[in-house]
Amino acid sequence: MTDQLSVVILDDEALARERLFRLVEALRGYSVVASFSDGLEAVAQIELLKPDLALLDISMPGINGIEVAKHISTFEHAPAIVFCTAFDEYAIQAFDAGAVGYILKPVRSEKLSKALESASRLSKLQLSQISVQQSSATSEALDQECLRVKSQRGIQIIPMADIICFVADGKYITVKHRGGDTLIEDSLAALEEQHASLFTRCHRSALVRIDAISGLGRATDGGHCLSLSGQSYTLPISRRHLADIREVLLGQDG
Repeated sequence: MTDQLSVVILDDEALARERLFRLVEALRGYSVVASFSDGLEAVAQIELLKPDLALLDISMPGINGIEVAKHISTFEHAPAIVFCTAFDEYAIQAFDAGAVGYILKPVRSEKLSKALESASRLSKLQLSQISVQQSSATSEALDQECLRVKSQRGIQIIPMADIICFVADGKYITVKHRGGDTLIEDSLAALEEQHASLFTRCHRSALVRIDAISGLGRATDGGHCLSLSGQSYTLPISRRHLADIREVLLGQDG
């Protein structure tokens, strides 16, 4: 039994299909099982092949990638959908159609790898939520499970389970996650309110994932800091939040 994830490719340009094929095959853990130039053929074959991931172009003759995504996201065994396109204006339509990733051409190996890693980490429950079209309840549930981010790599969806902490610096927030660091424009207060069950405030400029905390220590300036599971960096703890953090740690011990 293979542990590779199966991938299908849809793009009407032969060179683009061949490039994506080479990029995917060069990545460990993924295998291309089919590629298509026609949207209708792709829909029919994807239902039969039941791939784990689908890489879709958007601008195509006949039915475009958005329409293909709407069809295949309703399948019982719906693949995680990542769009690979030269256009950034279709991002909202793409996510409404069930996409979990959106990267801009020219597709680079690093961008593709990160998009596939994020898509493959989404649980079956999350994918089933995504496939329920135009449901506000589904949208709210997805927002709790994932963070949608627009960055230089295009539109990303970062699973909340991969996020370690949020660190504010001016008007930007650095999202530190298993795939690296990503800058977003948001407020810590809004993130804290939306994800209160997963994150706690440790400093006026930082939120930390509760189950990522591994210990409490002393910083070089004499204050307190948090060590994090599997991470080489620490987070500062302000006096105001020290008692709350200790309560969290006591709760973990219990």
